[in-house]
Amino acid sequence: MEDNNKLYSYLIKDMFFHRIDTHKCFRGGKVQKTFLLGFCIFAFVLFRVFWYRTFYIINEVEFTVWKTYKGCYITPYKYWGALPPKDNYLRISNIGTADIFICKDKILCVFIDPHSDGATETICKLKSCQYYSYSTTGDKEELKRSRDWVEEWKKNQSKYPYITIFARVMKIEINE
Repeated sequence: MEDNNKLYSYLIKDMFFHRIDTHKCFRGGKVQKTFLLGFCIFAFVLFRVFWYRTFYIINEVEFTVWKTYKGCYITPYKYWGALPPKDNYLRISNIGTADIFICKDKILCVFIDPHSDGATETICKLKSCQYYSYSTTGDKEELKRSRDWVEEWKKNQSKYPYITIFARVMKIEINE
């Protein structure tokens, strides 16, 4: 019995504490090590490209929300590209917030509050879109513009389905 325990302990030590260079996967030389390293890098890139990409369907419009190091991209279609889209997208800051309403004839009504974090970094290149925001000048007219913006938002909220994207925490709210 004691001999069996010694044999098992020897096998376990041999299996787990054996030098990695003697493992058959690593004995082949530079070619196998380069291939293994290349595979690991490829797997890491795939993981990073697809990790923060999610898809949502609202009123027959399929949205892709993809958080990258450059910002959070929102497309009104399923987007699988490895690089950021060239056209028909909305990019908000990684700490930004956006409300997108699906209005009449599937026109997207995008609301960005200029007082929210990262609002100045917003780029809207969406086709068939109405973009609602206002400039923050600090004058008396800004109050009127902000009230008009809130009224328009409330009017759309009561009539149309929409998606709210909180890019900072990647929280998505769908209101149908």
